[in-house]
Amino acid sequence: MPNILKKFKSMPLYSVLLNMCTLFFIYMVCRLVFYFINVRYFPDVTTAGLLRMCLGGLKFDLAALLYLNSLYLVLSFLPLRLRGHRVYQTVLKWIYIVFNGLGILANCYDMIYFQFINRRTTIRFFSEFQNDGNLLNIALQGMAQYWYVTLVALALLFLLYKLYKPLPTESVPENNYIYYPLHTLTLGIVVYFTIVGIRGGFGVTTRPLNVNNSTAYIEKRLSEAAIVLNTAFTMIKSIDSLEYTDPLYFTDKKELQSYCNPHHYPQPDGEFKADNVVIILVESFAREYVGFFYNYLDSGTYKGYTPFLDSLLSKSLTFKHSFATGKQSIDVMPSVLSGIPCLIESYVTTQYGTNEVSSIAKYLKKKGYQSAFFHGAPNGSIGLDAYAQSAGIDKYYGKNEYNNDADFDGTWAIWDEEFMQYFANELDTFKTPFLGILFTATSHHPFKIPAKYEGKFPKGPEPMYECVGYTDYAIRRFFETASKKDWFKNTLFVITADHTTIITREEFINGRGLYDIPILFYHPSDSTLVQVSDRVFGQTDITPSILGYLNYDAPYFAFGKDIFDKRDTTNYVIDYCNPLFQIFQDSLLLQFDGERTTGIFNYVKDLGLKNNIVGRTDEQEDMELRLKAEIQTYIECLKRDSLTIK
Repeated sequence: MPNILKKFKSMPLYSVLLNMCTLFFIYMVCRLVFYFINVRYFPDVTTAGLLRMCLGGLKFDLAALLYLNSLYLVLSFLPLRLRGHRVYQTVLKWIYIVFNGLGILANCYDMIYFQFINRRTTIRFFSEFQNDGNLLNIALQGMAQYWYVTLVALALLFLLYKLYKPLPTESVPENNYIYYPLHTLTLGIVVYFTIVGIRGGFGVTTRPLNVNNSTAYIEKRLSEAAIVLNTAFTMIKSIDSLEYTDPLYFTDKKELQSYCNPHHYPQPDGEFKADNVVIILVESFAREYVGFFYNYLDSGTYKGYTPFLDSLLSKSLTFKHSFATGKQSIDVMPSVLSGIPCLIESYVTTQYGTNEVSSIAKYLKKKGYQSAFFHGAPNGSIGLDAYAQSAGIDKYYGKNEYNNDADFDGTWAIWDEEFMQYFANELDTFKTPFLGILFTATSHHPFKIPAKYEGKFPKGPEPMYECVGYTDYAIRRFFETASKKDWFKNTLFVITADHTTIITREEFINGRGLYDIPILFYHPSDSTLVQVSDRVFGQTDITPSILGYLNYDAPYFAFGKDIFDKRDTTNYVIDYCNPLFQIFQDSLLLQFDGERTTGIFNYVKDLGLKNNIVGRTDEQEDMELRLKAEIQTYIECLKRDSLTIK
């Protein structure tokens, strides 16, 4: 027995197994630290459930580790006698440390970033921020602010380095006739089982392991899939996820169009109204922050953090149920300006991102409007200027045009108050009618506000809330300035959040609350817009509804509905809550994994989405068909480059 053990220890397999066990241990530590840092997002997880997720997560850890260590494994088992050479050993060691170090850093990064996007990061993170030149500064600030995660990362990297087991250096006694065939066979077996591990099982019927498979291990909430997964896996699997395949839910074109047709042919009741249009996209504003909607919470004492927005909502058309289509800033421009939803991946980061697109700017240009987009970040930030150009917006105003770094927040952009004053004054130089679009920035990590306002706004349970209060104040100041302009009384204002961010109340940590945002239409000269609508409303409905309000009379392309079109009685919104598609229709929310419905909830009465009524409602079939039609139409339009109307 001692001889067998000694023989085993002299084989490459022994060192490789020890190193892989170290990696499994490190990944499990990452998973548990991730869970405990973000525990408030998983209020329903029991001890037994956490154990189930951890065990299920081993399958995804194995796949990620095999991806990352493919080169290390091949080099470890190559039938070469020089494997024990010092140079070979050094190269092999650093291949192991570098690739696995990146995987560890990715997992540690998501311990914090999850709070902002509520899912594991994918490869599109790099597409979103590829044009940002300030990422190093942001990363350094994040490392300092979340020093405890930095310490965890450093400790795990040290463990990775310290526990590395090199290949045995003893000479191998076999002669060449035994050595080369034996070790070639060993390499073949290792390659085979590596492929099996990456796929997630044996057999030709086994589908490659994907993000969707993680839902088999969760208890109640979709967000729990993040516990099962690891960031290395989600990033690797998203590399090749942008080639969309037409699901062919419908083979009859007429039937498909009866459920979803993004070609609109308006029939306005009156003449075109050449009112100015101002769209304000507010960074990271969840509906949870707005007291107007939830003043019944905390026994009627909940006030929220947006007193001005509350007052404006009381004078506007708003919606009891309104939703974002995505979870990142790059999702909002296609959704709001072009009526293009975020399904699976953000449109602009797919390989179809260079398709010709429609936009409200292009449509209104036909009516004599000039258009401009304002964002106080350095020009090129998250590709907003590129999309503005493809959307036909006449001029882009960024940090360069503002040209005063004294008002730069040091991280992201010009402070919201100063930049919104700049926005109001620049609009005053435009010839009417105009389309002005502003994207705020301050209510973003690292959640700083100007020093002169320290202590002015309620802090709440998270630093985010003080920023929300500041941005709400900046919007107030904008309206104070704009109200003195001649163009103000003839302007339609539309305000929406780009997405939600940190959620603190348990009832909002689910597929409803994570997409629940405020949307309002305000016109200072139109009292008919003062109401709270029961209609379900989403970001892709904004362009059709603006055009409808103005009595636009030409055909246009957009997913979404015109809220002012009395002929359109549809009442649903779709989004993508990774890894499930969602449709909000009337009072029901249906969740769909691409093949079957996994959940239906009455999201109005069941805020926490605890009572799954799948198979117990008559609306299920209709909702499935509408959602399938949206998915299929969207994919067909991408692949055929037909996001416009000819």
